[in-house]
Amino acid sequence: MNRALKFSRCIGLGVSLLVGGIAQAQQKEIPEALKPWEGWVTWGEQHPDCPTPYDNADKHICFWPSRLSLSANRNEGAWTAGVTVFEETWVPLPGSGEVWPLNVRANGELIPVLARDGSPFVQLLPLSGRI
Repeated sequence: MNRALKFSRCIGLGVSLLVGGIAQAQQKEIPEALKPWEGWVTWGEQHPDCPTPYDNADKHICFWPSRLSLSANRNEGAWTAGVTVFEETWVPLPGSGEVWPLNVRANGELIPVLARDGSPFVQLLPLSGRI
């Protein structure tokens, strides 16, 4: 095995151990006797179920859009988007004050589209699925 390959494997292993160690250090250690009290102790924490980016623990991502499907013809357009929601949150929709989305559904049920700062939004509950 050449030196460059050995070196790159050592660097890769070191990074893996470092990242694993950081992740373990950030996890809260809760003794077994106190685990039933975890919800009470963490009450009031901002966005406890929303993940954070690796570089900013103060920023919480409470919804994550995924698949987007579009269809359009001369008279109308339609779209379907998969959205993972980690806590009740407002999700922005395509459109504007002039072009408002109609017949918006979450998990097959019609939901209201409300204006926030002049743009269309829906309020979704955790794991609402598709809009």
